[in-house]
Amino acid sequence: MKVPAIYTAQWALVTVLSTLRGIRCLTGPASPVPVRSRESLTVRCSYQTGFESHKKYWCKGGFWKNCDIVITTSGTEGDTTSGRFTIRDEQTQRTFSVTMTGVTQEDEDTYFCGVERFWTADDMYEIKVTVLPGVCRREAPWTDVLDFPETFQELSVGESIGVSCREQYEKKTLMLQCKEEAGNIHFFPRDLLTSCKEKCRRVGILSPNITLFPDQEYYGPGEEVTVRCPEGSEPNVRVLQCVPEATGNRWNTTRVFCSQTSFTLGPSHVINQTEIHPWDPWDLYMGPTFGLVIPISLKLLGLLSFLCWKGISTLSGKYCKSSKAPTEPHTEPHAISGCKESNVYHQDDKWENKRIFSEREEELYENLDHCIPGK
Repeated sequence: MKVPAIYTAQWALVTVLSTLRGIRCLTGPASPVPVRSRESLTVRCSYQTGFESHKKYWCKGGFWKNCDIVITTSGTEGDTTSGRFTIRDEQTQRTFSVTMTGVTQEDEDTYFCGVERFWTADDMYEIKVTVLPGVCRREAPWTDVLDFPETFQELSVGESIGVSCREQYEKKTLMLQCKEEAGNIHFFPRDLLTSCKEKCRRVGILSPNITLFPDQEYYGPGEEVTVRCPEGSEPNVRVLQCVPEATGNRWNTTRVFCSQTSFTLGPSHVINQTEIHPWDPWDLYMGPTFGLVIPISLKLLGLLSFLCWKGISTLSGKYCKSSKAPTEPHTEPHAISGCKESNVYHQDDKWENKRIFSEREEELYENLDHCIPGK
């Protein structure tokens, strides 16, 4: 059967147009592709075997013939970044992807995945991008401070929702609003620690052997708690209080511990604040506090004995000084009654000299003294 020439010409025209539009080489996601404002968008396109070393690009515009190329690859495998756009060619998978960050309403348009071809028009795949209003999502740090409704996932810009502070914060209900400000979308109020003040927490302030009454995980502002220690010891603070402040709450003390009410006997002589030992009178002399009584007492007793001996020696010396000189010129030093020999030889030089002179010489010295003017 002979095919009319008119049909042959039409088929040739379709083949040429298909080649120019690139539908034989590229595939991609179905249009439109939605993206939330201020979020990121990633589009992935695939190409056929034989185009691995060809350059790929992302093109923005209303028509494939005159769109503006935003970013292109270098013809090798890897990433290329330009501003908010990144293109990655994975040649082993025969795919390339384009990522746009911080999408705004101005980014809503028609885009094309493109592959360069030699001696003919490039292959291009059309994708329409739709930008949706931004949302605030149920995520940290908001979920760390607030209790959201169980079915809640996200909130559009301009909408509000009622929430409450979690257990570890003061009980409070507030309205949380999703707003866009300075190019960012956040829940408001943003300073959650001002809206939800943290309570005083039990953990982190107590030793393992200490108990509180009432015993609970969190305590509100103004609450008082009684501190209890094991038998034989007492707490350094008997009553704890949760003190309110501008940005939160805190305990009225930063350290709580138990101290023993008795002294202990041990090789280290150190009081353990959390251990309990029976009291022993011997602790007064050997315990950690009075363990130095005996050695100190012995030293004091020795010092007192030395002072007494020194005082007696001094008095004996003074007595020997005041005694009369011996009348016999050749009297031996030890003849003075009640004085030791060593005390006699330690008198001043004047007395010593007079003692060895004769009575005649002593009288001459005495007369000479009377003759000196002023005597």
